[in-house]
Amino acid sequence: MRRCLEAIGSQVYGVAKVLVVGGDDEIRHIAGEFDAAWRPNLRAAISSVGPEFTFVWALRERAIPDPQALRVLVQDGQRVGAGIAGSKIVAADRRELLLSVGYATDVFAAPYSGLLPGEVDQQQYDVIRDVAAISGVSVLIRRDLYLGLGGIDRSMAPTSAAIDFCQRARLRGARVVVIPGSVVGYDGDERSSDWRERAGEVRAMIKAYSPLTLLWALPLTMVIGLIEGVGRIPFGRFPLPGVIAAWLWNIPRLPTALRQRRQARRGRQVGDEELFRYQVAGSARLRLLGDDAMLRIRDRFPEGVLSGFAEAVEAGQQRIQHPAFFVGSLIVLFAFIATREVWTEHLPLVGFSLPAPESAIDTLQSYAGGWNPAGLGSPEVLRPAVAGVALLQLVTFGSGGLAVATITVASFLAGSFGVGRLLRIWGIRSVAGYFAGSVLMAGPAVIAATSGTHWSIIPAVAALPWAVRSVLVSPPQARIDRVATFAGAVIATGLVAVFVPAALLVPLVAVVAWAVLGVGNRWSAVGRMALVTVVSLPLLMPWILYVDPVDLVRSGVPAYWEPALPAIVAVAAAAFGSMIGGDRTIATVGGWGALMAVVGAALARTGDFGMGEELMLAALLLNALGVAVAAGVGPSLDGGARRDCLAL
Repeated sequence: MRRCLEAIGSQVYGVAKVLVVGGDDEIRHIAGEFDAAWRPNLRAAISSVGPEFTFVWALRERAIPDPQALRVLVQDGQRVGAGIAGSKIVAADRRELLLSVGYATDVFAAPYSGLLPGEVDQQQYDVIRDVAAISGVSVLIRRDLYLGLGGIDRSMAPTSAAIDFCQRARLRGARVVVIPGSVVGYDGDERSSDWRERAGEVRAMIKAYSPLTLLWALPLTMVIGLIEGVGRIPFGRFPLPGVIAAWLWNIPRLPTALRQRRQARRGRQVGDEELFRYQVAGSARLRLLGDDAMLRIRDRFPEGVLSGFAEAVEAGQQRIQHPAFFVGSLIVLFAFIATREVWTEHLPLVGFSLPAPESAIDTLQSYAGGWNPAGLGSPEVLRPAVAGVALLQLVTFGSGGLAVATITVASFLAGSFGVGRLLRIWGIRSVAGYFAGSVLMAGPAVIAATSGTHWSIIPAVAALPWAVRSVLVSPPQARIDRVATFAGAVIATGLVAVFVPAALLVPLVAVVAWAVLGVGNRWSAVGRMALVTVVSLPLLMPWILYVDPVDLVRSGVPAYWEPALPAIVAVAAAAFGSMIGGDRTIATVGGWGALMAVVGAALARTGDFGMGEELMLAALLLNALGVAVAAGVGPSLDGGARRDCLAL
């Protein structure tokens, strides 16, 4: 903030009045040092913009504009008749590194910069041009347009807020341009956390587009989010919780979005086709996913491999630099092969693996308290898993088979890569982690459950490592990132319970087991996991209001699971080897896996104590995670592959 105010004070084109919006007492104190007026919120700031002002220059607090930045914006903006003019954004500490030269968008309001990672400024973009949106770091706006549009929507993340403002301005006939002669440095990441940007993009669409465009664009946005959620898993990311969080964020804010929509479209001078002129074809997010995939493929091959395999063989370049890439690819292939009967022939018509109903809407109505279609009608509330499948069925064009197939394949991938992400907390590399993930999804516990037609254990066990990892990983520094991590933990824990209700406490049991055996500051994770478990309870509504917990764990056939002797020997050898041959951290993680495997196996054999099949499924989840962890830390699987430190 201090550097920003200093840069504003050094502008060649003088600033008539400086307003600082929001912030704590320290920000207010800094504003006073520079004789800047402080306003608590944007509404108060807008009321301060009187008729004596011609332009409003909006800057983010870590922006550091060049002395000529405002002069160039004003002069060139007036010359081309722009209503909104944006600056060229570069890194504050590396002025040659480009961050933004304006954005194109896709129809889903996602930005596309066109810049390559680490692209250097060589004046290749130094031409004034119309763009779909400009960066929110530095924006010059005509005062009348600023007041007419009601200012910038502060509920949205920065980049999506800039896109929203530019779209509303263009509907009013205003011109939006980027003026690269105005250079502004920025200290930090230009974009905020991904899920907040997603949420803002949905809100921007609601406010700007016609009903006909929204009719097809909003459902496609959800489908693209699901595709990206699966496609990012091999890269060590799981954005699906963020996709869900973005839509949930918009639900309570829908009334304000509709009010702003009426204001934006009431005085419009152009239609959606004017917005389409500055949009790229297809999805910008899927395009970025493809670009990332190509970059990773290029980085994982030695030089010359992609230009010709025969030449690489002759040059002796067959050495693979990053085996994790190929292991991950094999995991993806294995996922499709292992689940082929589901996505080619659907679930069998037996036991607990009956296919999804024909109507997702009718199913959700029944789950919410309507008629239970079981047999001739039943007073028992439908299981949460039925509602979970029906929700996905809504975005798969009503196809129950496609919904089940998507859940199955995505679960296999999410579980496989989730264990890898979990083990990376302790520096265990991806090859061992991915192998352990395949053990989680295709190990003896899951095989035992699915052979008994309990299909629902597949998505539950896939979400389990993500739920545990979310509370064991070091909490991020930024508040918004902590909230996002907590929301992800709640969603993952809720998914475990939705598909296996008796397993609601399994993530908490796993974290408590780590607290007992683990290293470092671990007991705080127990408190976080307990809070996550409580907050995830509403995801089981209304089923949880009618269920008796005692009857739940005693229901079904008596719990009795007898794992194969070779599996017991293999897990014991892996755990014992890690505890003997590894360092203290590896030994502790191996012991943790062994403890979960033993406790899970013991609970799965408690039929003599009156425990039923539901408790056995929960115990199999705990056992599956323990077996996977033990397999991932065995010295024979990861010898010499552990890093001393890892940035998460």
